[in-house]
Amino acid sequence: TRQLRKYPREILTSDSQNGYVCSASSIYSGYDPHLAFNNTITDASGHAATVWTSTGTSPSNSYDGTDNAYNSSGTSSLGGISGEWLKLKLPSATAPVYTRIYPRTWPVAGNQQSPEDFTFLASKDDSTWTVLGNVTGWVNNGTWGQWDIESATEYTYYAVVFTRTVASSIVGLAEWEIHGYESAKGDGQDVRLRAHANAPNTDFLEVHFDANVVGSYPGSGTTLTDLSG
Repeated sequence: TRQLRKYPREILTSDSQNGYVCSASSIYSGYDPHLAFNNTITDASGHAATVWTSTGTSPSNSYDGTDNAYNSSGTSSLGGISGEWLKLKLPSATAPVYTRIYPRTWPVAGNQQSPEDFTFLASKDDSTWTVLGNVTGWVNNGTWGQWDIESATEYTYYAVVFTRTVASSIVGLAEWEIHGYESAKGDGQDVRLRAHANAPNTDFLEVHFDANVVGSYPGSGTTLTDLSG
C-alpha cells in the first residue's frame, strides 16, 4: 500500500540535495529557493535570510502592475503563465494530493510580500506543464494555506507561479509543502517462494494398529507384520 507523504521528505539546506533540486525565476541576494523548504516559518528580523523572495527588479521581475499584479513587461513565466515562479524537482515521481503554503510575514512589512494570486503546476519532464490548481484572492496574516491538487498522474517537477502579491513588488514564501503518494514504481521488496521436498519428521512418532486385522499381530510381543505387500 502506498503511503501519503510530505515532500520534501527532509529539510533542505541547499538548492541541490539528495535528488531534490529547487530553483526560482529570480532570487533576492541570499534568499535562496531552498529556504522555502527548510521547515522554518518564522521570518528573521533584519536581513537574515530564512525565506525565499524574488528580486522585485522593475519591470522584469516586479509586481508593480495594477493592484500589485505582475508587471506586463515582466520576463518570467512558466507553463505559459507570466509571473515569478518557484520550482521543486523530486528524487522520484509522486502522485499529488494537496499542497500547503506559508507566506512570508516580514516583521517590517507584515504580509505585504505574501502571494495573493497563483497557479500550481506539475511536469514529468520539466518541459510540458499541467495546471493542478489556481488560487485567487488569498490574503492572510501568517497562516498556512492548503489546496487540493489531487491527480492520479505521477509527476517529478512541481512549480507555483505567482501572478499577484498582497501589497509588494516582491513575492516571498516561507514554506511550501507537497503531499502525495510515493511512486508505485518506487523501491519495493520481491518475495520469492521456493519449494523443497521435505523428509517427514519422525520424532515422537506414534504408531497405532488394529489388532483385529488378521495376521498383523501374532498376539504377543512387540513385533508387527507388514501386510502392505
